[in-house]
Amino acid sequence: MTKREKKRFVRDLTESVVQHFDNNVDKMPDEGDGHELRQWLADQFILNVMINRVMKGKRLREYRNVCATEPIN
Repeated sequence: MTKREKKRFVRDLTESVVQHFDNNVDKMPDEGDGHELRQWLADQFILNVMINRVMKGKRLREYRNVCATEPIN
């Protein structure tokens, strides 16, 4: 994937989560604050990953190894 394709992918994924939030914000409980919203946001990304999971086996192990040894954050 090129740098441009990576940026587009991340923007599209993020936008889909934002759209889901906008469409469902009225269904969320009034209680809570940023803690609950952060958890909801994390859950949406996790759910998206689980639904679209394509990495398995050796590829997933190699990816996790790179993340552990060369963190980008």
